[in-house]
Amino acid sequence: MHYIYFGTSEFAATILEKLLDVNMAPVAVVTQPDRPAGRGKKIQESPVKKIAQNGEIPLLQPERLDADAIEKIAAYNADLFIVAAYGAILPKALLALPNKQTVNVHPSLLPLYRGPSPIQSTILNGEIKTGVTLILLDEEIDHGPILAQEMASIGYRDTSETLSHKLALQSALMLQKVLPEWLQGTISPTPQDHAKATFTKMITKEDGRIDWKKPAEEIERHVRAMFPWPSSYTFWKENKNEVRLHLRRVSVLKEGPRLGSDNNTLPGEVLDTPDDELAVVCGKEILVIHELQPEGKHIMPGSAFINGHRSIIGSILQ
Repeated sequence: MHYIYFGTSEFAATILEKLLDVNMAPVAVVTQPDRPAGRGKKIQESPVKKIAQNGEIPLLQPERLDADAIEKIAAYNADLFIVAAYGAILPKALLALPNKQTVNVHPSLLPLYRGPSPIQSTILNGEIKTGVTLILLDEEIDHGPILAQEMASIGYRDTSETLSHKLALQSALMLQKVLPEWLQGTISPTPQDHAKATFTKMITKEDGRIDWKKPAEEIERHVRAMFPWPSSYTFWKENKNEVRLHLRRVSVLKEGPRLGSDNNTLPGEVLDTPDDELAVVCGKEILVIHELQPEGKHIMPGSAFINGHRSIIGSILQ
């Protein structure tokens, strides 16, 4: 199987690692250049680069997929390209190179959730199922015909991290089965029903900020969808300092009185509960914060935080 693998993220790295495990190594890997990341803005290699280097696979990291990069990729004479969360659109001149076209791995049940954030979006929207779709790339985003599709369940505790890993493992198994069939000509692509397409947007750091006017159930999904990045966060004004609090594990308080309406409290208000849990009023119902991480500090139980910061009780998180 003479193919080139395009990928960058942890999702793509997991797929590549599993393909190597079954001796389905690409002739080359194309990934994004090393870039600064994190609080210290240190230069970091992509997860896919690390897997490629460990497997001693030829590696390309073009800044742009321009004529020079396309020439270097074309030199490998690959029959097929596989793309999984590469992070850039492949130009028409590049897509024209492999005679068996380009297979794209997309973690949703296309035509639903096209675009850059299908995993986060399915959790945010409260979906209970998603899946993986293998399509042939064309010039439009997630638009090409379908080679294969499989469904997967979304657990009530799934975060974007756990769901991404689950779907990456499923993707690798699908590729192991489907690629030989595609190369042998025993399967045919099926056009998508474009009238049923839905779209996702690029997630930004600002999308992690919590809106306490929303129902507690929506905020609980937000916390899971935004983990590990950009994380779900809120601000607490401690004296004159504004502290960013990252929420890690939460639940909806459905039993007992509706404190938000009974006590004339406001969305975002921190409650004084009998068992010293960190509970916050939402637009509907109450959210209990079991684990959180103050900016620059370690993850801690919500009860430990409230015991050490009693002044947060009655304050309004923003």
